[in-house]
Formats: sequence, C-alpha cells, structure tokens
Amino acid sequence: MANSNGNFIKRKRSANWDALEKSLLKSCMKEFVSIIENKNTDTNTNKSKTIAWQKVMKSFSELNSRVRELAEVKQQWRTMKLDAKKNMSQVKTSIKCTGGGPKPLSPDPETIDILSMIPQEFETDFNVFDSDSITNPVVQSQEQSLVNTPTQDYFITPGDNNENVQENITPLPLKMPTEIVRRKRKLTFNDVNDNKYTAKREERDLTRERNHILVSCIKEEHGLKMKNMLEAHNFIKEEHNLKIQQMLLEKEETQLRVEKLKLEILLLKTNLPQ
Repeated sequence: MANSNGNFIKRKRSANWDALEKSLLKSCMKEFVSIIENKNTDTNTNKSKTIAWQKVMKSFSELNSRVRELAEVKQQWRTMKLDAKKNMSQVKTSIKCTGGGPKPLSPDPETIDILSMIPQEFETDFNVFDSDSITNPVVQSQEQSLVNTPTQDYFITPGDNNENVQENITPLPLKMPTEIVRRKRKLTFNDVNDNKYTAKREERDLTRERNHILVSCIKEEHGLKMKNMLEAHNFIKEEHNLKIQQMLLEKEETQLRVEKLKLEILLLKTNLPQ
C-alpha cells in the first residue's frame, strides 16, 4: 500500500489462526449467524448486523487468549466460508466421477459445521433453460421402470442320457412386460415453456383460491364483530332499562315513606290534648 509520498508501506501481518481459535469463532457465530448472513441491506438490517458483530467480538475476546481486531474476525469468517464452499465443490466433483478411481472425498467436520450454520450458502442453482441440467420426473420414472426385452425361461427335466437333454427342455410361459415403456426423449424448448406456463397457471389458481379463502375469512370475521356489537348494544340497553326501573321503584318507595310520615304526624296531632 502506498502513502501520500508514493512510498510503499508494508502491510502489518496478523498472527495465523489455529484450529482452537477457528472453533471458538464458530461457536460465537452460531447465535448471530442468521442476522449477520442476512442478505438485506436496509438501515435496520445493517444496524442489527453491527450490533451482532459487536456481541460476537465481545464473546470471542473474552474467551480467546490472543487479541484480535474486528476486521480480522470478519476476514477469518469470510475465509472459513470460502474454504467450506471450495471443499464442498471438490466433494461434489469427486462424487460425479466414474468408477475405477479412489474413494470419493468426504467433507471435513469444519465444512459440515459451517454447512449446518448457513445452508442457504450451499444451495445449487437450477436453470430450466440449461439442457445439460434438465431433469424431467417423467423421464426419470421411465428410466426406473425400464425393463429388458421379453425373455423366456426354460427348465430341464431329467433324461436317460446326455443325448436326450435337448429334447427334455420345456419352455415356460413367456413373460411379457406389464406396461409399455416409452423411450427416453430429450426435452425441447417447447416442453420447457409448457412446464413454465403450467407452473404459472397453477400459481395463479393457488393465488385466486387463497384470495377467495381470505375474503371469506374477512366476511366471517366482520359478521362475528357485528353480532358481538349488536349483543353488546342489547345488553347495554337492557341494563339501562333495569336502572330506570330501579330508580322508579326507589322513587315510589320514597313517596310511600313521605306518606307514612305524614300519617304519623297527623296521628300525633289528633292524640295531643286540646
């Protein structure tokens, strides 16, 4: 790297990562890998990633004996992912090889750990327009159900001597295939388009059915809400009527008490001496 004067400055090289540090980094990343490996780049996601990296760095620094910078930790995580992808690519290539060679490679434990943490990074792309990678389920089922040409079995009955063996060969019933096997054919561009349009039509049908169910649910929910509101209104109205009746009864009771008092006063006046 060059400075302002044009002189090259030697970049400071950090210490190599040993297996213990890599294992520690993996264990610290497991809790926050879903946040850090999120492909979204909006403000909230980037803020969550920054907080997640800070927590990873805190846990890693507390348990690690060597001081590491955040940039070193990020770079080591990227290197570990790249190594795991390279290892998986070699494994897939060795599996596709024909026989006669050495045993196919197997992924190492570190690759398996990273694969379990970020399986979406190891998904294989599929292109329907790539003729070398098209796999038709009908053709595959035909290949599996493919049978040989009709054959005829024989059994030999014991004879008197070897000269009669040819005469004692009795043919068994001829075995015919139970179904006609079609020849394997290569998919054409029209077949791919038909499959594509069929998938789109099925997707539209599913979307229409889902919208229909959603509208039905909304209507049913609205009906239940209206029913509940009507019941609540009737309850409040009935409660109001009961309160009015209670007030009338209390008023009538008060009037009766007043009349009683008046009668008592009148009785007292009549009993007083003249």
